[in-house]
Amino acid sequence: MDEIIKTKLGINLAWITSGKKKYIECIEKCKKLNITYIRIILSSWSLNALSEKSKQNELKEILDICEINKLEVHLTLMNFVDYNKYVYNDTNTPDYSWLGNVYNKKHKISRQTFFETLQEVFKKDIENLFFLLNQYGNIRNIELINECDQIEIGCTLKFKWINQFISFLKSKYPTYNYSISISNHLLYKKYKENIKCTIDLHMYSFPTESMALNILEYNGNVVGEFAKYSDYHNIDSINSRIYFTAGIWIASLLNYKVTPLHWWWDELLESEAYCKIIKFFNNKKFSLKSNKYVLIKQIVFSKELNKSKENRKIYERIINIIKHPLILIHELNSIKKFLYKKVYEEKNHRIIYFYEENIYFIETYQKIYTHNLVLSKKAKIYNLINAKCIKSNDILEPGVYVITDVQL
Repeated sequence: MDEIIKTKLGINLAWITSGKKKYIECIEKCKKLNITYIRIILSSWSLNALSEKSKQNELKEILDICEINKLEVHLTLMNFVDYNKYVYNDTNTPDYSWLGNVYNKKHKISRQTFFETLQEVFKKDIENLFFLLNQYGNIRNIELINECDQIEIGCTLKFKWINQFISFLKSKYPTYNYSISISNHLLYKKYKENIKCTIDLHMYSFPTESMALNILEYNGNVVGEFAKYSDYHNIDSINSRIYFTAGIWIASLLNYKVTPLHWWWDELLESEAYCKIIKFFNNKKFSLKSNKYVLIKQIVFSKELNKSKENRKIYERIINIIKHPLILIHELNSIKKFLYKKVYEEKNHRIIYFYEENIYFIETYQKIYTHNLVLSKKAKIYNLINAKCIKSNDILEPGVYVITDVQL
């Protein structure tokens, strides 16, 4: 194994609504935890620097602080919410939609016209923004649109517009890496076949419940968002910590440039449990030379619907549909994705064996037996959540583990 650490630890600071002061506080916390890669989304309720000059000044100050603190930036130019016809599903604020979009309110461009071709006023805004961005050397990725699969417009028109946008950017600013992100793994192949840039799939217990397996199957791409649950109330659960730990460790073992970027930044940066996981991760001394692996014995189970956690979310969505009936069209996709997750039989633990280096990586959400694993006498079991080496044991509690002969 290589005696070097290549992978940068990353996180979302996607939209901090309380302004630059809060960004500065979060950046200071990132620095203390050796988090050196952050993602920022330009959105109507936060840093809308694409079309608001005052917000560009704010963005400049934040980028200055990132550069001083040697943080690399993944910048997302657009948020799907601002380009949908009706209000965002989780709010009742019409400003967070095309109704409040500057290209509608100020420039009087219809949504259909906006997506038929790149508008001159939009191109001018892009050029103004890149005049600012070109002053920095720490912007590692430009993401055109956050979760563009959620923009409610025909795929043919959407793909054509996105590819026009990509061509425009590459012709004028060829040195940047470009990407888009999507939320639905069932659409990954379709977007990959039709969009001429990197496709970033956000992973909230999709495509599988195992973050380690998700990373292995979608090899090499930056994962701009991930969390076990899309509801912050569950951030402190053991399942959330397992999913987070598995994501950052498997990416690092495989020598990715950056770990997946966790979504719940406020909660994570304040949590002693997560800080403990991160500090142990930062002390890692090796990476894999070979990523050849097999999956060992996987137990299949059917997930039960947790009514107490789901009812509140369902109630909120029903209220929104009553107030804004036309968003039901969009909700159908969410319902399909929700049902797929609830009825699909999931494997509730993964034992990944990197056979050329005799290393087991275990991500388990239940107690499991290890007596069927072939272990050497020198093998050590590292609990990556509790940050310690544990005694050899036939039973492992829910968690993330590495079993290896090498000092971790």
